[in-house]
Amino acid sequence: MTQHPTQSPQFFLTAPSPCPYLEGQFERKVFTHLVGDKRPR
Repeated sequence: MTQHPTQSPQFFLTAPSPCPYLEGQFERKVFTHLVGDKRPR
């Protein structure tokens, strides 16, 4: 198993939801929670 330092960003995906731009399509958003020295202040 790969070990990552706690300072590494973690990425998350939202559940699929209807795309606001393309009818009949779905979107998933990618986001991260910034921690440590990289977070905004």
